[in-house]
Parts: sequence; C-alpha cells; structure tokens
Amino acid sequence: ATSEEKIVKKRRKAKRKLEAPRTAAPENEEKAPEQPVRKKKGRQQKVKDPTEAASYLSAWKHRNEGGNVWKFNKNAQSWLIRHMYETEKVTKSTFTTLTEYLSGLQGATKTRVLENATQRVIRYKNWEKKMDNTKEEEDNDDEADGDGDEKDDGNDDEKDPLNDQERWNSLDNHNKRKEYKRARIIMDLMKRNES
Repeated sequence: ATSEEKIVKKRRKAKRKLEAPRTAAPENEEKAPEQPVRKKKGRQQKVKDPTEAASYLSAWKHRNEGGNVWKFNKNAQSWLIRHMYETEKVTKSTFTTLTEYLSGLQGATKTRVLENATQRVIRYKNWEKKMDNTKEEEDNDDEADGDGDEKDDGNDDEKDPLNDQERWNSLDNHNKRKEYKRARIIMDLMKRNES
C-alpha cells in the first residue's frame, strides 16, 4: 500500500468515527430524563423563583462592595419588569430595590416600562371612575326605584393593551390599588429621570 492509500484509509476511518456518535445520539436523547412540558398559549415561560430575582437585585445593590460580583442578567431583568406589579412575587423590600435599579434604565426598555406604568395608572383611574359611576347609579336607582341594570359593553379586553385582563379582574379592590400605587411610583420615577 502506498502512502496515499494509507492516508485515504485513515481519513475514511476518521470519518466513520465522526459519524458513529451521530447515529448513537438519538438513543442517548431518549434515555435522558424528560422535563414535564406545560402547555401554554404562545411561548413557554419558565417559572422563576422570586428569591432568585431578589438575590439578583441584592447583588446589584452591593456590587461595589468588596468581593461581591454582580453580572447583568437579561432574563432576571425581564422577569422583574414583567412581575413588578404582582405583590405576591415581588415583595415590598424587593420592589424598593427594584425602583433604584430601574432608575438606571436607558433606551427602549425605559420607554417600555414608562408606557406600561402609564397604561396601568390609566386603567386603574378608568376602573375607579366606573366604580364611582356605578355607586351613583345604584344610589339613583334606589331613589327612583329602578331596575338597577348595569350597562357593560364588554370591551374591557380592547381597552387593556397589557394583555393581563384576567389577572386584573381577579384582583380585589385592595390589590388593584396596590398595583396602581406601584405603577404610579414607577411612572413618577421614569419621568423624573427623563429630565
């Protein structure tokens, strides 16, 4: 066998070795433990532990101290921004640190957070106005001995661009007010940082 034939044989052998794991890979994938798949509308979201987000903010707050290493994490930031109005996920102390963190936002994210907060404030004010009107109508109906039918056009979903109308409807009055207060704090913070 010439040296060229030896080289060709070595190349074929190397090529077979490279192809062998590829054929075995599907078997390995089947043996791997499968994680449960949750069916959701749209894309899947990982359920994040709120303590992870609190730890991220704590590391950010103490980033200039000693050996504490903080690294930007887009997923943690997105989760915090997405859930900052939910008091059961973002505690009061975490929210306070989050407001400090958000004061440093720039660009499109800052604009999006401001728009979202503004929409939540407007939604609450509209709801509050609707509640006041409903009370007045009930008082007038009691005096006029009317039938008390409340007119509802059913267009709440169209008015709510936040896409969380079900969650909003499930909140009691107290939690709606809490969300409003948080949105107001964020809105004021973002506007103050614009100037």
